[in-house]
Amino acid sequence: MEYAGSYALFNYRLADPTLGLEPSNVRLIRAFEHGLDPASSEAGFVLVHIDMVRHSGRLVAGTCACLDASASRDRLAFNTGLRAVLTAMKSVNAVMDTMWQRSKPRAYTSFRTFIFGITAQSMFPHGVVYEGVSDQPQSFRGESGANDSSMPPQVILITSKSSS
Repeated sequence: MEYAGSYALFNYRLADPTLGLEPSNVRLIRAFEHGLDPASSEAGFVLVHIDMVRHSGRLVAGTCACLDASASRDRLAFNTGLRAVLTAMKSVNAVMDTMWQRSKPRAYTSFRTFIFGITAQSMFPHGVVYEGVSDQPQSFRGESGANDSSMPPQVILITSKSSS
């Protein structure tokens, strides 16, 4: 099962639609073990990722601001975009820091083994080359918030910033 479409981002409902995406208001629709119980480790694992991705809009906006500023060689605008990315990443990291409070490590393999990654996966038989980062293919075991589509651009942005 892949992460975004099946297991996390299209696999939740709001207990009370008026409360929005507050973590205590999100419930899973499908689960492997006990994930329909919002206090379970499986639900905690998925809900952390949903909560992380809720900050993606700010990451994308900050990244686009950095790219636009780079194209026009506007250092002040680049710094403003980078500050927006940093603020959003602090929010994402604060959510990630709750993982082991919301999902117990001993329960991890009861549901995590069903989510695919890019190691030994037919879609990426030789790994993935991240252009501008490395010429060598990279291979990661299992999808996760760290491999969420909003995270790689941040690594590239930070890498390009530190090399300039």
